[in-house]
Amino acid sequence: MRVPTKRVPAMRALTMRAPASTLLALAALALVYAPAALGEALAYDRLAILSGQLWRLWSGHLVHFSAQHGITDAVALFLIGAVLEPLVGTRRLCIALSWGAALIALALLLGLPELTHYRGLSGLDVMMAVMALCALWERRIFPRYWIAALAALLVLKTACEALGIALGGTSLPAGITVMWQAHALGAAGGILEALFFTQRFQQRRTSLTTYPATGDGRSA
Repeated sequence: MRVPTKRVPAMRALTMRAPASTLLALAALALVYAPAALGEALAYDRLAILSGQLWRLWSGHLVHFSAQHGITDAVALFLIGAVLEPLVGTRRLCIALSWGAALIALALLLGLPELTHYRGLSGLDVMMAVMALCALWERRIFPRYWIAALAALLVLKTACEALGIALGGTSLPAGITVMWQAHALGAAGGILEALFFTQRFQQRRTSLTTYPATGDGRSA
């Protein structure tokens, strides 16, 4: 008699492989339906940040301008995280998102003084997407020309956003424009993170393989 095996549902398997991405996406989804006052208290608000409310540099990424906007960004983060987090590890991803969120917000604060309000995960989504492409390139899990093609599509999408070329429907409400600068900053953050980690890994590997020899021929 064949004993049936227990199968873990696909969604549960994904959440187990990407706990940080899952929690971040769920937090963004929960805030979609939170009271409007809470969203206002967490959003990127230039004057509020300059007055000392520095938490907005991070929390502004978790709130959105509409339910569709929030759901779209949260689902994208979850799907990208399901690929990225198992490749790089939860700790590395959390560290990257911590400084990446602040980097994007600070760059917008310093570089775009006319930008008074900003909301959304899309900058971090792009950062994670670039990190995933770099990790897949490094590990050669897929043919590299596939990875190059995806990277080219991401560059093309950002360029079209910068030029104001619509690529289809938008999840943003009327009067809210796509902040392509945040996407470009996210991409730059992903590249910097991948370069830093690769260099650090190579230095560690070199230090482990090049030990000075002792007098009796052993390594110290």
